[in-house]
Amino acid sequence: MNSVNITGRLTADPEVRNTSGDTIVCDVRLALQRRRSRDGEDRGAVFIDVTTFGRLAENC
Repeated sequence: MNSVNITGRLTADPEVRNTSGDTIVCDVRLALQRRRSRDGEDRGAVFIDVTTFGRLAENC
């Protein structure tokens, strides 16, 4: 199993839903600030969509 740790800000409340097979699914979008350029210019944010299933989704 792969493990990824991402630190960012939620852009909205998590969306939790059940599938037709009663699996819990949670969708979130994270905003991560990009590093500044060498001249100090702000390069904006990167947005990452994350979907979790089962027990992990229950914790959303």
